[in-house]
Amino acid sequence: MKHYTVPIFVPELACPNRCVFCNQNSISGCHSQPDPEEVKLIIEERLHTIPKVNTHIEIGFFGGNFTGIDERQQKEYLEIAQKYYHQNDVHGIRLSTRPDYITPQSLDLLKQFNVTTIELGAQSLDEYVLKLAGRGHTIEDIEYASKLIHKYGFRLGLQMMTGLPGDTVEKSIKTANKIIELGASDVRIYPTLVIKNTELEKLWLSGTYKPQSLDEAVNLSAALIDIFNKAGLNIIRVGLHPSDDLLQDMLAGPFHPSFRQLAEKKVTFTKKNDLVNGLDSSSDEQKVVIPLIIADKRIPLPSKNALRNMGELEFPEENSTVYKTIAAHPDIFMCAGDHKVVVSPGFSNKTTEKIKARGYTVINGAGSPEGKYPQTAKYNAVVTANLLIHNLKITDQVILDTFNQKKLVHVNQGYTRCNLLPLNEFRFITSDRGIEKALVNEGMEVLWVDPQPVVLKGQKHGFFPGCCGLAGDSVLINGSLNFHYQGEQIREFILSSELKIRELFQGKLTDCGSIFTFMPNIDR
Repeated sequence: MKHYTVPIFVPELACPNRCVFCNQNSISGCHSQPDPEEVKLIIEERLHTIPKVNTHIEIGFFGGNFTGIDERQQKEYLEIAQKYYHQNDVHGIRLSTRPDYITPQSLDLLKQFNVTTIELGAQSLDEYVLKLAGRGHTIEDIEYASKLIHKYGFRLGLQMMTGLPGDTVEKSIKTANKIIELGASDVRIYPTLVIKNTELEKLWLSGTYKPQSLDEAVNLSAALIDIFNKAGLNIIRVGLHPSDDLLQDMLAGPFHPSFRQLAEKKVTFTKKNDLVNGLDSSSDEQKVVIPLIIADKRIPLPSKNALRNMGELEFPEENSTVYKTIAAHPDIFMCAGDHKVVVSPGFSNKTTEKIKARGYTVINGAGSPEGKYPQTAKYNAVVTANLLIHNLKITDQVILDTFNQKKLVHVNQGYTRCNLLPLNEFRFITSDRGIEKALVNEGMEVLWVDPQPVVLKGQKHGFFPGCCGLAGDSVLINGSLNFHYQGEQIREFILSSELKIRELFQGKLTDCGSIFTFMPNIDR
């Protein structure tokens, strides 16, 4: 039987204080409390999308402190939900609230309206962590509320967070075991993220707080999943839902749109006794060379985490000799092709060593990109199996010498790599009409993509190929094609080139100076 929840978000209603991590508008994607008519509309619309056979459907009130709001408003919401419960349109009503707002009187009211499950935002069962998080309640509050919920016959859910200030792996494991002891039937696991306009943002900016890395959070969540599975708990969610507001306001932390899948995969492929005992150990794992991915450090956090899941992510150092908007764009400082990479003088030795480790030859260029255009575009050339495409008047001499067997194709646009994505030897995407004309004259198939919808901070717009990179048989895109009016046309052109599409985050297409992927012994 498949379970569905119709979520009604009531952000920050009656919360007596603001926890350090909390910005409910971003986390829930909801900016105001819904009125009764909105609640009815949400329920009706959602129910129309849910199959009626072999399903268990609940209405859920989330996002705030439900039992702390005015009793009249509680009744108003619950009366609506109860109507659908009595009509057998739904099979349960659940809500989330704070542990210190559970009383016999509040539970009497919930019982009256057929509420079935109560979830408590416990977050941690360590007093020091609760204090640093600004929760305003104690472990004793959680224990008392859990006991009372059981006494009244409700199903108990408990939510926990990992990576809070003062938290450790050991404390999170203890919290998980205590959740089981308290008799929870449902559990949610939320790795802590740094969100704009929170106290945690201030701690992070000051260097006082350091969030978990994606690997750390995945490894710990895998251990927690294993613990809860063995105890028979229903794990409702692992990781926050990627709402548009969350993607926009997230600053740091272990976010990934498929976080749960990453953690569950870890559970499947890790020896069970290593999940807890070996959280920091990789002794049983075979060492492999993974792809190296080079991108601008200013790409959104979801893109960073998606790329980190594909390989080792490296950021070029910001270079003040060029315009600030392109100061960390990799395609300004390197040109790659045929397992050879020409880099500008001063390019990071650490990065070049990592490129070499993938089987590539790294060659130092003659001059540095600096000053004004076109001198900033010396390395912004495109190399394919047969062609070297660039404004040949400005191309660094070492690039010309390194790829001297290629057919030279001159274009007026100096920022050629920013404007040109080669899908294969005969098919290209460009945002420059001059490049389009030059390649069509060479007998190539070219799709022109309007650059106007592409974001490049500090400029009127960026270029679509500057959002992209190739990794094996996939086109990586920094953003979503849904934000471009030619999205379907682009999608069809890429797929018909026998390539897959991987959108790194669901937001506006953002020019990041291309994404370079160095596959071990493979050059794309």
